[in-house]
Amino acid sequence: MKQMKKLKRRGSILYLVLSAFIILTNAMSIYLYSLTIDIQSYKEIKKLQSQKNLEILRCKYYIDTEKNDILFSDEFNNDEIEIEYVVDVTNDIEVTTTISYLKEDYEYQFLYCFDAKTYEVHKFEYI
Repeated sequence: MKQMKKLKRRGSILYLVLSAFIILTNAMSIYLYSLTIDIQSYKEIKKLQSQKNLEILRCKYYIDTEKNDILFSDEFNNDEIEIEYVVDVTNDIEVTTTISYLKEDYEYQFLYCFDAKTYEVHKFEYI
């Protein structure tokens, strides 16, 4: 009879250790999964922030160039990025910019329109 109780205790201890191991493994896998998702989100936010900064600097460049000189269509190349913009001059100056990320095989365009005399921005939209 004593041996039966000892066997039951050993089985229940083994059951508790196994349950604790499963719970711990599950918690660790959920934590690591959420950590990888957070890292991916951080990288995407960083990428979007750099794109926004690039767009702001390009628009500032267009206005400064038009104030000091004449803005012509042009193209810039880098190891990672290629920027091409086409200028259409009417009453307003419309600049269509294509930004291509060479390593990521990703590109997008935006249209920037501003007044030629007052340099007031009329339109900014993604194409």
